[in-house]
Amino acid sequence: MGRLRFMDVSGECSGIIITRGASNGALVADLIPPNSTVYVWTQNDAAGEKWQKDICGNTKATVKRARVPEQFKDLNDWTRAGATSDDLLDAMLKAEMVRESRDLVDCAAECKVPFETPGNPLETSVCRPLRVESPETRIDFKGWQAVISANFPAYARPAEICASVIVELLLNDVSNAFALALVDVPSSGKTITLNFFDVPHLAYTTDNFTPASFVSHASNVKREELANVDMLPRIRYRTLIVRDLAPIFGVKEDELLKTIGILTRALDGEGLETDSGVHGKRGYKGDWLFMLLAGTTPIPPRVFKVMGTLGSRLFFLALHSNTKTHDELIAQNRGTARREKERTCREATDSFLRTL
Repeated sequence: MGRLRFMDVSGECSGIIITRGASNGALVADLIPPNSTVYVWTQNDAAGEKWQKDICGNTKATVKRARVPEQFKDLNDWTRAGATSDDLLDAMLKAEMVRESRDLVDCAAECKVPFETPGNPLETSVCRPLRVESPETRIDFKGWQAVISANFPAYARPAEICASVIVELLLNDVSNAFALALVDVPSSGKTITLNFFDVPHLAYTTDNFTPASFVSHASNVKREELANVDMLPRIRYRTLIVRDLAPIFGVKEDELLKTIGILTRALDGEGLETDSGVHGKRGYKGDWLFMLLAGTTPIPPRVFKVMGTLGSRLFFLALHSNTKTHDELIAQNRGTARREKERTCREATDSFLRTL
């Protein structure tokens, strides 16, 4: 193992560079001070991957992986071939984060829920906000807004409001989930706007769900496997995107009361615990914050009546989209294909949210 300590401008040791040798990764991890920064140069093979995982699993330091070009086996081969200090520095600046200096799981991975014991619902150790990889090209708010306005000018304002809902997850003092539904007639741009925010790791999309999907009591699933079915852990610290709430609002009144009652409780951000005659008490308690974006056609008065008895946790934004003239429809069909413009906006939104 090679080790090189480097100093910052104050003379303090701000990081350690280590390369893989014959040493065991777990033993190397014991030598790394907590809360320091480690740049790991591994071999481009399975042994290098295992060595990196051993270090990540046994240290409380920030671990970043710097890579050598694929044609070289390791750092020594690269330097013998003529790699300069500038090459090494550039590789370190591009190093990818593989572990933060906090005793938390990898938050960019899918949420894994440990098995619970009867009467003792568990929390998962997922950090808030979620950590995701930085985008290849960073984009600020004005840049993102320009992309949306250039492709779908009519949806720029609704998209900005939807973005403000998602970024609430970055605020430490926010404890209640915010649920926003875009309301308008069919084919008014609700789904297109929501599609902008279908960002991997930060959003969870579904076209329909039932109250039972938050915390499942399915009789055909073993109790110890139910955690893999529950939706609540999958949306924790993410944004649940439901492209159409109309099927949920269209059920009979007794079912509607049950649905909105469970949704209202889940939107408190404190988890959800339910009982059944099949599996007894199941659920989650603690900080289970998520955000909700949805689309729906105009809502019947009976839905508002039910929400009024339970305490409304849903907010509605009426789009009032303008009817396009014949000339506007012709110009729209002569321009770039809608799906291509939608893809451009989704990529810009992905970069914008990852930049934040």
